Amino acid sequence: MLAEFEERVLQIILKFLKKISERDFTLRTKAIHSYHLEALAGNPQNAGVYGVKGTCAFSDGLQDFDVTQRLPHDVMHDLLEGILPLMTRLILAHYIRSPQLEQLNSLLFEQDLTYACNMPNKLTATKVTSLNSHISGTAVQKLRAFLVAASLADSFC
Repeated sequence: MLAEFEERVLQIILKFLKKISERDFTLRTKAIHSYHLEALAGNPQNAGVYGVKGTCAFSDGLQDFDVTQRLPHDVMHDLLEGILPLMTRLILAHYIRSPQLEQLNSLLFEQDLTYACNMPNKLTATKVTSLNSHISGTAVQKLRAFLVAASLADSFC
């Protein structure tokens, strides 16, 4: 049973990943990172938009340090706060209509979790269908939303 579930999830992910190419993304360069820092200085709310909270301490103390070239990627944030929420949104936008979204929210909140703070946030039609929107919450909340949505995909297809 678990193997069948994992296979269905993998099939859904692969279907959507085939639609994405490198041309859909822009690598963060030194110039782009500088722009993000300037935008952050102008408006602290931009931290969530650009994923930058401020200058790197290494940049202040080390000559010629480039944060875009010298630091490894944070896989947890890339996956759980970037890729999975996007995949969840794309899957839901493709398969789910408004009445089904309410059903999915009911199932999300029926989950028996050890820590209630890990309960996913309510999904709205705007969060699911808008290109400028994102699924909010912590990494664990986003993972939970993805797993529940993926497990229910067959019933909504």
